Amino acid sequence: MNQLAKAAAAAQTFFVANPEHKEMKENLEKYRKMEGVKAEFFRDQEAQPHWVAYEEASKLYQVEQFPESIPSLEATVREYMTALAECQAQCEGPYEFKNYSYLEYQSHLYEAISDHYVQVLGCNQGCVNEVSTKPGQTISIDSFLPSLFNFLQYAYHKAGNYEKAVESSRTFLLFRPEDRGVRQNLAFYESKLTANRAAEILPREDMKWYIENSLLEKETLYYAMDTLGVPFNDPDSWTPTELIPQSIQQKLKAQREVEIKSATEIKTGQQAENETSVGNDWDINILKASSPLLSNLKVAMNSDQLNGSRRVLLDGVLSHEECMAIRSLTNAAADARESSRTHRSPHNPNEHLEGLTILKALKLARSGVVDRDGARLYYEASQRTRNIVENYFGAKSPLYHSFSHLMCRTALAGRQDGREDLSHQVHADNCLLDPEAIDCWREAATNTARDFSWGKFLLIQYWVSEKLSDNL
Repeated sequence: MNQLAKAAAAAQTFFVANPEHKEMKENLEKYRKMEGVKAEFFRDQEAQPHWVAYEEASKLYQVEQFPESIPSLEATVREYMTALAECQAQCEGPYEFKNYSYLEYQSHLYEAISDHYVQVLGCNQGCVNEVSTKPGQTISIDSFLPSLFNFLQYAYHKAGNYEKAVESSRTFLLFRPEDRGVRQNLAFYESKLTANRAAEILPREDMKWYIENSLLEKETLYYAMDTLGVPFNDPDSWTPTELIPQSIQQKLKAQREVEIKSATEIKTGQQAENETSVGNDWDINILKASSPLLSNLKVAMNSDQLNGSRRVLLDGVLSHEECMAIRSLTNAAADARESSRTHRSPHNPNEHLEGLTILKALKLARSGVVDRDGARLYYEASQRTRNIVENYFGAKSPLYHSFSHLMCRTALAGRQDGREDLSHQVHADNCLLDPEAIDCWREAATNTARDFSWGKFLLIQYWVSEKLSDNL
């Protein structure tokens, strides 16, 4: 039919929802090479407005165009609430219960009404996960809505709009009132205004209403869970602990302990059969069960896919919110011109390098230059990765850090044309390679010798050459 625009749009729409589909990926590549096909043909016809706005905001935020990201962030909030309201509207009306039988259902009127609205409230809460899950993904972004106000308070600060920064901070604190970092930021923003004006600025009324309504729903569902055994999976990590009945807290704790024990027993049995195996699915299950912070951990690529032994690529080590908090820490250190290194990269003259060690971050936090919670999160994230490596690879003895370094690489303007070099040359981290002897000498080189190397990539735009990825 030769309708390439429609074909490209249909393929793009399908691929966004099914990013692992190899045949559709090949079709897209084929369409791109066809004569007359334009870039604008490749559009997602089912794109959700809040994700479109969020992607635009993320691109601007990542390149530190904070004032420019504000309209897209605000649009994300509006469109998110619209999508959530539309999802929850579908929870109303007639409802058919699981295993429902008209002839066998004997509940009285009040019981029937109660059963129905417990299901409606559970559906309402489930919409949070649905609307917070990006197309093509199976796991929602934790605390997606609160994180938007965290981004906004910093963006308004960079734009010099302290009234909106105060409003965004106070709105974020409705979700997480104990967040010391945002509290410190709020105090700074208030100092830029008169005392009377700062006192007049209140959190956003629509968010206040949303939180109050959501907490009432949660309270009802937790009560139903406690008294009637109705299952409920809370989609929000910001739910106050005091809202959850003590008996439910104990059950959740016992359930997690059982999961850890079960996963450990199965892993022990597998290791008895094959003591050389490392990094299997049960290692991940044990890590996921060991802490709520690792509940989204998953293996993206294993050793076989990475063409070597004792290699792994993991996703979900940090939450989206944690990534942005650590990134903000780097920005704050750079703003104060206190980062451990701020100069051209020693590995590549075409790039600018900024680095921050844990010790330097803690010193800056102590002096008030950077947020204390951000510095602590940097340290805790480093310890989290050590624990993952130690358990995933079954280290026979405890691992210790040689060093931790938070680095940002920025391409220098005017030095990128015709580049074919790598941003960071491929090298052995733990030894000096002797190609003639086909051996690797464990001696300190340019980088500290180490047994394991671990890197976390925080919302970075990057590309990997096909040649490199095929031959790693």
